[in-house]
Amino acid sequence: MGQSGGRMGDTLKTLLGMMEHGGQLRANMAAAYWPTVVGPIVARSAKPLHVKDGILIVRTRGSVWSQEISFLKHRIITDLNRLCGAAVIRDIQFRVGEPFESADDPILLAPTPQQLQQADLNAEERTTLDACVDAASAITDPAIRAATVRLLDHSYRLRRWRLQNGWRLCSQCGRLYHSAEELCYSCSAER
Repeated sequence: MGQSGGRMGDTLKTLLGMMEHGGQLRANMAAAYWPTVVGPIVARSAKPLHVKDGILIVRTRGSVWSQEISFLKHRIITDLNRLCGAAVIRDIQFRVGEPFESADDPILLAPTPQQLQQADLNAEERTTLDACVDAASAITDPAIRAATVRLLDHSYRLRRWRLQNGWRLCSQCGRLYHSAEELCYSCSAER
């Protein structure tokens, strides 16, 4: 990789470091792509909870669903990683339980493009995003710079949309999660 490629890589690493949720960006993408990869029937009965250390935790309606999906696990992992653009998922583990708080009140995983554009950032989020966009100006390739800015905007809007649509911030680790539990699955399991 040439010197300019190294600087661009350094700039992208800096940008991800500036984003308070940068480490979870690709993991959130994997959760958002879940319905696309598994299809609508499976998606109604199996919901991704979160990713920790490359393991996607999925809550299913029952052990039969867990077993059936586990037969497709390697294909699902391959497809999720392809869509995310990196090997962020190395395994899938299943937890049996109702995926939704209630049948009438599902927690939404991904917005439509229109809903995403309507997600208004608060002043603090806008300031942080602006700082990231300023840092992205160091990327010399205009196409990569524009794609990076779009990704940053998408990431911040997705986070804001999730907070407005039933997702919660874990009071212990600060990670976004979509469950009725007091803490995210990882923090609950550590207790």
